[in-house]
Amino acid sequence: MNRIKALLNDAGMGISKRTVQRMLTEDVAGMVAEAREILKADLASASWVAVDDTDARRGGRIGYCTAIGNDNFTHFRSSDTKCRLNFFDHLCAGDERLILNDAAFDHMRRLTHSGPVIRALADFPRKLFPDRAAHLDGLGLSALTVTSDPVRGATESARWGKVLETGRM
Repeated sequence: MNRIKALLNDAGMGISKRTVQRMLTEDVAGMVAEAREILKADLASASWVAVDDTDARRGGRIGYCTAIGNDNFTHFRSSDTKCRLNFFDHLCAGDERLILNDAAFDHMRRLTHSGPVIRALADFPRKLFPDRAAHLDGLGLSALTVTSDPVRGATESARWGKVLETGRM
């Protein structure tokens, strides 16, 4: 904030540190939505992307930052987890919809998900869902007590299906 304040003051704007802080923190939801829209546009126009992540300890907890970009853009997003589902969520840029398509089912098989779970999802007539609760929980998958969480696995696979279907990879 001090650097931003100094830069703006050097440019002739009389601005206080508190005003800079308000500008950076007031409409966080709007800035997040704007960042997601920019990422969608960047991914749609990119012929390639590179991805990297790093972790850091802050306040006694480890957090992660994922960077997605190429020669024309860089997008940073912080989160508390580092996993495929989190990465696919980054690529979906805030779009919560799930798509159960061939790519999603191939992904489930590669991760060796339960055959009955895959069949239950494949036999269900709808293949596009507004969010996880709209379908996966409704099928009773969240009530299953198995080692590999079927809701998480199916959500990850359906996100992967969405990433591929929307042309983001």
